Amino acid sequence: MQRRYFENLDGLRTIAFLMVFISHCWRNLYFKFDNEMLNAGISKVFDIGSLGVNLFFVLSGFLITYLLFEELEQKSRINIKNFYIRRILRIWPVYFVVVLVFVFMLPYFIGALQKEYTDITPISIFRYLFFMVNFDHIAHGISFRWASVLWSVSVEEQFYLFWPLVLTLFSKRSWLFVFCSLGLGSYLFRFLNFESYRIVNYHTLSIIGDLAIGAIGAYLGFYHRKALSRFIAFKEAKLLCIYIVGIIILIFRNDIFTNQFTIPLIGLLGSLFFCFIILEQNYNPFSLFKMKRNQGLSSFGKYTYGLYCYHFIAIFVLNYVRKTLELNPQKLAIFVFLSLGALLLSFVLAYLSYRFLETPFLKTKEKFV
Repeated sequence: MQRRYFENLDGLRTIAFLMVFISHCWRNLYFKFDNEMLNAGISKVFDIGSLGVNLFFVLSGFLITYLLFEELEQKSRINIKNFYIRRILRIWPVYFVVVLVFVFMLPYFIGALQKEYTDITPISIFRYLFFMVNFDHIAHGISFRWASVLWSVSVEEQFYLFWPLVLTLFSKRSWLFVFCSLGLGSYLFRFLNFESYRIVNYHTLSIIGDLAIGAIGAYLGFYHRKALSRFIAFKEAKLLCIYIVGIIILIFRNDIFTNQFTIPLIGLLGSLFFCFIILEQNYNPFSLFKMKRNQGLSSFGKYTYGLYCYHFIAIFVLNYVRKTLELNPQKLAIFVFLSLGALLLSFVLAYLSYRFLETPFLKTKEKFV
């Protein structure tokens, strides 16, 4: 089966990872300036981890849906069993390495880090094993910080479980209606639960809207490309304005959206903005800049799954080094050193993982296309 390769999306994956990484470093390496106003301003710019995850979800919704459209058009059906096998071969190896090593084995060997594991319960173990980490976060908060990022992988696995069934059970003419309904339903769910930060940010019914908006982008790109071109073929000046306005709104989102009606809009508007970027990158001939031209960012795109899963481990390792060497976390040079060290360690872990763990499974995946 022939697949389209979206060469501009690899760089977007890397940007999404860096957004998450920067946010986690700012929150977990314990550096703060003496000036509170400066801290508050930097926090608005650096506290973008949730937006990075948001971008990952929209990318997944777009790519997975587009691939399923291709399969349906070329083979007249979706082989659901093969789809599940491909997802298992891509997701499970890294996921279970993180779970088995850093949730179940490491705590018994590194006494200095015991406090990071004290909240683990039998029900938490069950949820980690069966891709329900997001529901564990909702029930108990973050019980295991090293592997806490796996909540989003759990949501994606839940999405993969039912998404090919949706495309199979509903007719092509109703797909756009279904996708839009899921997006609006997700907003309504967030609206009804807006007082619960955990439900709004971790529940599958909250997140499904991000994935559905990515699916809407895939539908427009696959079946209505000519019509789509008229809506995204903006030239440089208009594009620059759209990007500037979108970025400003997202940076100041918590100041702009402050009540029950508008807080749930944060995820919705963020997803729409990211979907626009994806479509603009793929289909607009007048882009300000195509991500494929940045070989540095694009070359790391294939490692982003590992980078995402391992980076919190790297941050905690560097924190352990800081404590061991008795480094002062309030010094800017130490913060930069720890951040760059965590980034380097993340890349090393992701490269080794991709080379020796993921690649054999990815080669096997091709048998189920």
